[in-house]
Amino acid sequence: MNSYEQKQEDRRTRYRERATKAAAAAAQFRDRADAIARCMNGQPILIGHHSEKRHRAAIGRLDGLARKVIAEREKAAHYLRRANSIGESISSDDPDAVAKLQSRLEDHERAHGRMKVINDCWRLAGKPGPDDNEGWQSIAKRCGETGEMLGRVRASMRTDPLSRAPFPPYALQNSSAEGRRLKKRIASLEAARKAEHKETRGAGYVITEDPAANRIRMSFNTKPSRETCRAMRQGGFRFSRQSGAWQRQLNNAGRYAAQYIAERIARGELELGGAE
Repeated sequence: MNSYEQKQEDRRTRYRERATKAAAAAAQFRDRADAIARCMNGQPILIGHHSEKRHRAAIGRLDGLARKVIAEREKAAHYLRRANSIGESISSDDPDAVAKLQSRLEDHERAHGRMKVINDCWRLAGKPGPDDNEGWQSIAKRCGETGEMLGRVRASMRTDPLSRAPFPPYALQNSSAEGRRLKKRIASLEAARKAEHKETRGAGYVITEDPAANRIRMSFNTKPSRETCRAMRQGGFRFSRQSGAWQRQLNNAGRYAAQYIAERIARGELELGGAE
């Protein structure tokens, strides 16, 4: 596990802890609501009775607790989704991103090849319909695919009556486009990591591009003003104590944001000093 993967695992752990905490809070609110409901025992409001005010207040507390239960459960579900989504995509920050993308590309190319082979075998078998068992047995022998795989293909054909092949042209086109996207991203990352550090110095600031860390940084000679800090955050930058600079991911959007802030400084719209 590299340093990036360790950070991702730490994030996953934090999200799961927050989900657990929110679920526990929801259970506490539910228990309090149940206790109030048991005390009421289904008794209706007695209009004009001395208990009416307390009864209405209890109903209000029940409503408030019910809303809190819902909010905490939604929070728990949110953090669980965040935890489960970590690792699904390959971040450019990952030092092993190129190797992982290359592995994903190889898997994708194998899957794309299987799609084409199944289509070819389907045509050679006389283009059987999804309910033609003999025809699909012939396809299985020709292409060597498992019954489970072909079963999913047949089920897909049943749900799409306009489908004229196991994998229609649009599916193959989308698959080819995904392969080209992966190749383009691999080439982009390889080129970026071969690039050298680039520095742009201005009046009181330095913009640094660090391809190895996949970061563009902006540092100042003096502590920037509150307005400048606000502009940095609006531009997607966050201050890193480790590097002592404001930084964000190195991409065209990051370059544009840094250049825009530099132009505002040059025009005098942002000051480099004055933060308290």
